[in-house]
Amino acid sequence: MSPEEKGGGPGHATVRVLDCTVRDGGFANGWCFSADFVRELYEALDRAGVDYVEVGFANARERWHVADPQPWQWVTEELLRGVLPERRRTRVAVMVDTWGVPDGAPRPRSRASPDLVRVACRLDALEAAVGLVVRFHEAGYETSLNLLAVSEIPPGDLSAALARVARSPADVVYVVDSYGHLEPQAVRAVVGRFRETLPGKAVGFHGRNNRQLALANTLVAVECGATFVDASLLGMGRGAGNCPLELLVGLRDPSHRTLVPLLRFLALHEADFPPRSRWGYSLPLMLTGLLNRHPREATEELVREFVGLTVARGSLA
Repeated sequence: MSPEEKGGGPGHATVRVLDCTVRDGGFANGWCFSADFVRELYEALDRAGVDYVEVGFANARERWHVADPQPWQWVTEELLRGVLPERRRTRVAVMVDTWGVPDGAPRPRSRASPDLVRVACRLDALEAAVGLVVRFHEAGYETSLNLLAVSEIPPGDLSAALARVARSPADVVYVVDSYGHLEPQAVRAVVGRFRETLPGKAVGFHGRNNRQLALANTLVAVECGATFVDASLLGMGRGAGNCPLELLVGLRDPSHRTLVPLLRFLALHEADFPPRSRWGYSLPLMLTGLLNRHPREATEELVREFVGLTVARGSLA
C-alpha cells in the first residue's frame, strides 16, 4: 500500500471506498446471495469506480455452527476463481474475526486470493487480532484491523490499544461505530486520535445508521483524514445498516455519471434485497444507538421502558 493510500492529511490522499453490501448485508438475509448477484455487483462497482468489494467472511466453515453455511460466510479461493475469474480495478476484500480461523499459515496471496483481509475484533481480543494481522501480512495480503464498538472503549484503554496496533503491520486501522452511537463531533475527535497515534497507517471509518448519521459521520471522518470508508447499497447491513453507497458515490462525483451503474444494478436486482423489515432504521435501533447498546437489544420493550423512564423523570410531556 502506497504512502498516498495510507494518508497524508485531509486533501492529500485518495479516499478509498469499500462496498460491504454482501458481507454486512448478509446479516439481513443469511448471506443468500447468488453467484450472479455477486458477479454483477462487482462489475457495477468497478464501473462506478468503487475501490474495494467485501464479498464475505473467510473464517472456517465450522465457525458458523450450522449444518450448511452459505459460501459467502467462508469464502475460498476456489469460490472467488469461479465467481470472479477476471478482476479489474476494484479489489476484493474479506473479513475474518478472531474465532473460527483455520489453523496454520494462510495460503500465500495469489491472483485468485482476496487482496485485502480485514481482521475485526473487540478490545478484549486485540492481541489475537494482531496475531492474525501478522499472519496475513506475512502471506502477502493487504491488512486492516477493525476495532469494533469504539464508542464504549474507555479513553485509557483506547490509548493502550492504539499503541499496540501502532507496532503491528496493519496497513489500515478502522474506527468502527458498531452501535451507531457516535455524533459528528465525536467522530472528529476519535479519527483525529487514531491519526495522531498511528503515524504511517491509513485510518478507516465504518459508520452505522442507528441515528441516521452514517453519511454525515463518514463525511466528517474524511474531513479529518480518514482515507478508507465503508458503505453498502441502500445502506443494507446488520441492524440499522450503514452509510448508503449510492449517496456517497453521488457526492464523490459531482457529474453523477458513476451513479448510473449502481442504480442500474439496484433496478435489476431489487427483488434480491431482503425486505426492510429485516434491517434499516427503526425506533428500537435508534434507541440502542442513543444509549450506546448492542443492536441485539433493539426491541419494542426497550422503547416502552425508555418512554416510561423519561415520563417518570418528567422529561416527556
